[in-house]
Amino acid sequence: LTAFFLLAQFSVERRRSRVVAAAAYLFSALLSIPYLVWQPGAFGGAASDAALQPSAWLWTIWHAAFPAILVVAMHADRDASRRIARRSVGRFRARVLATLALASATVFLLVIALRDRLPELATHAGAYTPWYFHVAVPAVLALNVAGLAYLARYAFVRRTSGVPRWLGLATAGAFAGVVLEGASPVRFSAGWYGGTLEAVLASSVLVGMFGIEIATLYRRLYDAASLDALTGLKNRRALDDDVRELGGSGSLAVLMVDVDHFKRYNDTYGHAAGDEALRVVAAELRRVVRRPRDTVARYGGEEFLVLLPETTLPGARMVAERIRAAIAQLRVAHETSAYGYVTVSIGVGYEPYAKRGATGAVIKLADRALYAAKAAGRDCIRILRA
Repeated sequence: LTAFFLLAQFSVERRRSRVVAAAAYLFSALLSIPYLVWQPGAFGGAASDAALQPSAWLWTIWHAAFPAILVVAMHADRDASRRIARRSVGRFRARVLATLALASATVFLLVIALRDRLPELATHAGAYTPWYFHVAVPAVLALNVAGLAYLARYAFVRRTSGVPRWLGLATAGAFAGVVLEGASPVRFSAGWYGGTLEAVLASSVLVGMFGIEIATLYRRLYDAASLDALTGLKNRRALDDDVRELGGSGSLAVLMVDVDHFKRYNDTYGHAAGDEALRVVAAELRRVVRRPRDTVARYGGEEFLVLLPETTLPGARMVAERIRAAIAQLRVAHETSAYGYVTVSIGVGYEPYAKRGATGAVIKLADRALYAAKAAGRDCIRILRA
């Protein structure tokens, strides 16, 4: 599962470290399968020596290879600007996975072929002993310590974040697992359980990190789909969702806010200035409309919509007037307007007993009221009640 997430991230980010780190997890998984099927608990002493020694060597090899491959992964990313070309992503991934499969098969076959010649790992003089008394210990511990030191320096000294830092924590978990499990001569001891737990955590920390990232990406995706990119207000899609949820037995006021003579503003000052003017208007709307249940959205172009559920008619009129006055007081220059600065016209639609599904009718009332405000000379408010 960890390898899958890393490969998926590689497909997007195209960093060599991601696919090589995935290879570290896959290599451990591929070697652990025959280890678990053939001889569960290689150091437990429940099976024959013929099965015990190959399993012990498989366990040793993958625990040595895991930190070594992660070091290679981080070293491959020392220049973050160098990424795999998009057209080469598939070929590079296929080469790494093919190399991984070949290496796993070769290690497995060699261990089986040489099982009678390999030095004893799980036993010594016919008795089961803690693993760290055996010949491979110095190399395995040295690789784990070196890998842990390298990833710690890469992730924490260089102050990187994300995958490198979590890989450093995963390496620490793997190292602790080697020490605890290797120190236990029998299965189901405290050291055996501790080592197994640390081995699980070596993968789980990264899976947990990816879970957090996915949740964050879901939130960003929702925001991107629900917010207007220019103003940061809700967009038409999010507004439609809110409209469907409104209704019941309470009152509802809808304010349709239109920037006066906005086409002239764009023609005079340019579209960049027009965008900035819309952002200023949106900021004032957010400042004035504060209740949690109220909705402020960009309705389209220079039009904004404000939904005020459970609001009295005097309350709706007061909010509309505050919006109009706040924007007028900014005195944003608009030389082609009769007022000399940016103003807004506001139409208010009001329904004292808005039933579910009645919001669309109230919006139409606000639209008609907005036309009346424009006809009355702009920079004013008009109200229509159902």
